[in-house]
Amino acid sequence: MNAIIMKTPNFIEKKIKNQKVVNKRANLAVVIRPSLLRRMAAGFYDLLLLFGILCMAVLIASLASYYFGGQQALEDLPYAIWFKVLLVTIIVSFFVFFWRVGHTLGMLAWKMTVYRDDGYPLTFLDAFTRLIALTLTFWLGGFLWCFFRKDKKALHDLISKTSPVIPTGEIYTDKNDPYSMLNYQEPS
Repeated sequence: MNAIIMKTPNFIEKKIKNQKVVNKRANLAVVIRPSLLRRMAAGFYDLLLLFGILCMAVLIASLASYYFGGQQALEDLPYAIWFKVLLVTIIVSFFVFFWRVGHTLGMLAWKMTVYRDDGYPLTFLDAFTRLIALTLTFWLGGFLWCFFRKDKKALHDLISKTSPVIPTGEIYTDKNDPYSMLNYQEPS
């Protein structure tokens, strides 16, 4: 049997290498601001993924409760404090971890990323503040602010001082950095 070995094209390797930018300041003047529809689509993707993770957590917690405590422990599970803390911890960890990386999986699918207003990646505190602000302003119509602002920021973006963006090829400003997106050329 002959195996087909495929080599990764050079332009893909270079693009992957260029995405390993950590703690670089992005030039937010050359980015595209995502529309509200794109942001909602990315949020829907994230909620689907989070729902799947939460279902797995509930299944594991239910099996563990039944195994260690029997039928009564399984029936008391929805009222247990540790179970509620577990679910909230999973939700917070999901968003904070992915925003620290720069994007959630839904944002990645819609080619979006999030930065602080000064162009640097989010810190743990920035991501946590963004999640709290999103939680508090969602029910108050925080996304409606996108229609009235030129930079298309929602209320939680203003509170947390973050900016969701669609990066262009020239997002990083350091021309001497070998990992800079300025050195990337599209294949012809």
